[in-house]
Amino acid sequence: MNLILEEIRKKNEKVFKNFFDKHYEEFVVYANGYLFDKDSSEDIVQEIFIYIWEHANTLKIETSLKGYIYAMVRNKCFNYLKSIKITDNLELLDFNINLIAEHVFNLNYVIVKSVLKSIFLRLDFILDSIEFQYLIFLSERLFPLSNKG
Repeated sequence: MNLILEEIRKKNEKVFKNFFDKHYEEFVVYANGYLFDKDSSEDIVQEIFIYIWEHANTLKIETSLKGYIYAMVRNKCFNYLKSIKITDNLELLDFNINLIAEHVFNLNYVIVKSVLKSIFLRLDFILDSIEFQYLIFLSERLFPLSNKG
C-alpha cells in the first residue's frame, strides 16, 4: 500500500503539501511536453492534485501514486488536446505557428510568427499546386483525349 496515499486519505495536509511541492513542477514539465502551453499544463496538474485530495478515499491505485499521477496527466493532456476545436486550415496554421514561435524560438515573437506564416502559406500553395498537377496527370492517363472522332 502507498504510504503517502494513506496519509492523504487521512487528510494529512503536511504530507500532501510536501508531495505537491516535491513533484508539482515535474508533472507540469511532463504535461507541457504534450501541450506546449505552460498555463494549461499548470491548470491540468493543479486539477489532478485537487482531485487526488478530494477523492483519495475512493482511488484504487495499484502502482505508485507518482506513476498514477503521471498516467492521469497524460490522459488529461490527451483529453484537452481532443477538446481543442480547430475548424479551418488557417486556424490550424495559426495554432502551429504559435506553438513553434512560443516554444522553439527565443526571438522576437511577432517577427518569427510573420516569417513562419509566410513560409507555411507558400508551402501550402506549393503543395496545392503539386496536388493539382498530379490530378491532371492522373486524369490524362486514365481518360486520355483521343483525336479520333
